[in-house]
Amino acid sequence: TAFSGAVLISTLVASTLMGREIPSLLTWIVVAYLAIAAGIGRVAHLLHRQHASVQDLALTDNLTRLPNRRHAKMFLENEFAAGKRGHLLSVVLFDLDGFKAFNDLHGHRAGDGALERFGEILASTTRQMNLSSRFGGEEFLSVLSGSDEAGALVFAERVRGALESVRLQQGTLTVSAGIASCHPSMRSSYELIAAADLALYRAKADGRNCVRIFGRPQDQSEEDRPGEEVDGSSADRVTVVVRTGPGEGAGRGSEEEIVRSSPLPDDGLAAARSIARAVELRDPHRADHISRVADYADTIARAAGMIPSPIDSDALRVACELHDVGEIGVSEEILTKKGPLTREEFLQVQQHPLIGGRILKPLLSDEVVLAATKWHHERWDGSGYPDGLAGEAIPPAARIVAIADALDAMTSPRAYRPALPWHLAVEQISGLGGSQFDPALIDRFRMALPELETLATASGPKEG
Repeated sequence: TAFSGAVLISTLVASTLMGREIPSLLTWIVVAYLAIAAGIGRVAHLLHRQHASVQDLALTDNLTRLPNRRHAKMFLENEFAAGKRGHLLSVVLFDLDGFKAFNDLHGHRAGDGALERFGEILASTTRQMNLSSRFGGEEFLSVLSGSDEAGALVFAERVRGALESVRLQQGTLTVSAGIASCHPSMRSSYELIAAADLALYRAKADGRNCVRIFGRPQDQSEEDRPGEEVDGSSADRVTVVVRTGPGEGAGRGSEEEIVRSSPLPDDGLAAARSIARAVELRDPHRADHISRVADYADTIARAAGMIPSPIDSDALRVACELHDVGEIGVSEEILTKKGPLTREEFLQVQQHPLIGGRILKPLLSDEVVLAATKWHHERWDGSGYPDGLAGEAIPPAARIVAIADALDAMTSPRAYRPALPWHLAVEQISGLGGSQFDPALIDRFRMALPELETLATASGPKEG
């Protein structure tokens, strides 16, 4: 089109210079052509700007004008690939303290204003090479390329102090933060965020308005050294070492093992319980889930004659307590989603038994606990996850926890559905013997139903 226009104009100019008469129609054709070309160019320019605007909206949070969760995940994936090659990378997960109460007390407009103000603080504090985003609700994520723990701590403290000094019309707000640094052996960015989330939970537990680093027992200063006395007690630094080796037990292939030198006086049980508690607190529908699953599992195991041998009662209760610990690596948005999960979201959920196994293996040595944590979502017909084990290859403790977990899940409300009546849940579980559950255990499950129903009634109403 541009070539044709150039030929027309050249012909017109040449004819004029040669003194030849130019038909008036040709002149009007050239003028009309130029007008049309200019219009097309203008429309193309507007379409390009509109396309860029739509792309910007798709990656930007409407309220704070920060990058949104989608943008942050795209950016983090790119940086994580570099982190796997040894490039320094840290993330900081921020959560506004008491924001729900602030929002309920002062109204949504005040809450939106607080979120906007914090977004401004993040935007002005974050370097251009990095990215700070609104990750969901009152949660924000900063991805710090080229920063180690020390650099991330300086950044987080600067942000925390800036918000603390801001006087909002309705009062003040504070923020807690969790920091995690990328290790080359981490297999996904989800593990990096999960580590930061765990550190954030500890910051909340330590009184809020503070910053905690994954892999450190307290907010050690740079002058503190492992083994030195801090506040009159030994401050053994928790280190994280990741090594890859062959899978053990019934699993297939190789798996990553996270090793932590625990600051706790026991074998790591208290550390594991704190993570399990963090998981439970993230989902309001899980109140008392752990204790009910433990009671159900103990009853089913006794009915099956598996207690005290081959399963120890205390070990089984701990297994139930910790069976979902790997959900610390699943985003809260997915855990509390009201609608059906997408394929990508379900794949993330399917990773939680593996994550749980990697968390617990260096902390605990009990095979019952480890087996139940890793394989309680396997199915008798081999269609479960994460390893597709079938039949007798599934450890007995994992088979028992699977039934107990399903019973409580069905009879408790979830974000995406109400609780099922007891008789319907029992009917569904009974019908899955031989496909999802061990058929022999289902027979014992039926025998134990009177006691199981008594336990369910004694636990009281389950609020949604």
